[in-house]
Amino acid sequence: MKNENLASLLPIDEQHSDPSLQGLEKGLLQLDVANEHLGTIFPSFKELPGSGNALERVLALELELAESLQAKKKTEVLFQSSFLRQHSNEEAVFQSFRDINELIKDMLDLKGKYAAVETELKEMQGRYSQLSLQFAEVEGERQKLIMTLKNIRSPKKVQS
Repeated sequence: MKNENLASLLPIDEQHSDPSLQGLEKGLLQLDVANEHLGTIFPSFKELPGSGNALERVLALELELAESLQAKKKTEVLFQSSFLRQHSNEEAVFQSFRDINELIKDMLDLKGKYAAVETELKEMQGRYSQLSLQFAEVEGERQKLIMTLKNIRSPKKVQS
């Protein structure tokens, strides 16, 4: 969804010509797919508080895991984490966290690339504005010269 909105804002020729934007769009699409996949595997993933930020959800789940592991060590109570209810193997839970952390790292890399592209775009807009201003000044001078040339030629035609 978000990628379609981004693509619709770009001119058609830029959508296909800039590989860095295509890479960002692919990365965002992968993150959306990963979030949907996590939501289907772990229904509580969608129920966690927060504004839909996957990083906040992961941190909340990691805190829940850490607290539950401490409680398990102290009281030998069965771990009641939503992850362990769905995975009987703790190693699978830790692998899930490693995968999620890898996704977060990739997401942060993509955000960095996105920020760099935004900065480059702002610089290009500034250069474009400067060139537009220079063009307007040159065009004004050209118009002045045309008028001067017409004024110089007019009296000669009248005298001839």
